[in-house]
Amino acid sequence: MVASSTDNVLAVVLDDTFLESVPIASTAYKSLKAIRAGRDALLEHKLERFLHGLSDIPEDAINEHIEQLEADGRYASDVGTSLLLLIDQLDDVGKAEMLAKVWAAYLRDEINATELFNLCEAIKTIRWLHIDAIRDLLGNETETRLLTRVASEWREPNTEIRFIWKEQEKFCSNLDDYEILMQLSNAGLLTRVVRGGGGMGQRGGLVINQTARLFYRILLADA
Repeated sequence: MVASSTDNVLAVVLDDTFLESVPIASTAYKSLKAIRAGRDALLEHKLERFLHGLSDIPEDAINEHIEQLEADGRYASDVGTSLLLLIDQLDDVGKAEMLAKVWAAYLRDEINATELFNLCEAIKTIRWLHIDAIRDLLGNETETRLLTRVASEWREPNTEIRFIWKEQEKFCSNLDDYEILMQLSNAGLLTRVVRGGGGMGQRGGLVINQTARLFYRILLADA
């Protein structure tokens, strides 16, 4: 009897008409509906941008690669659901287009599955305003867009970017640059090298990794 009464109360409370008739609940409920509507519209917009970026990929190629991913337990048992969750988490509509480009590269067999998922994670995590730092690190422009200075040797494979307070050509000495580089590291675009308990200085630093080089080549080189 109690359970039945509780079910009846919940049915009434969760009814749209009832919620809209109670002043306090009505305000909160309408706000929630607006948030949900806006969120759904944003997700739909991101999905449209993503799908548009894959419009020239043959459907059989898409299905074949998705089946391969789902058959490999290292990645995802349901690629469609995982991809939808990822798109929903993107904090900028422009990132949906970036996501489409890396997926297109995978579907054309230009990158492998591990590289694809590393790039997906980088796109999700990187702050939009820090993308120009990748252009600074790997581009050929004469002037930097975001970082104060970039040493040419940093672009060489396995060369460490070290932070030293003294102004020297081969070191990063600007605190703002240091914070940006650490954010790129958090996004998986720079690899941390630490020796003997040291930080990003004489005992360690950051190295531009393969994910960053693919990020630049696929997403930024021709942009």
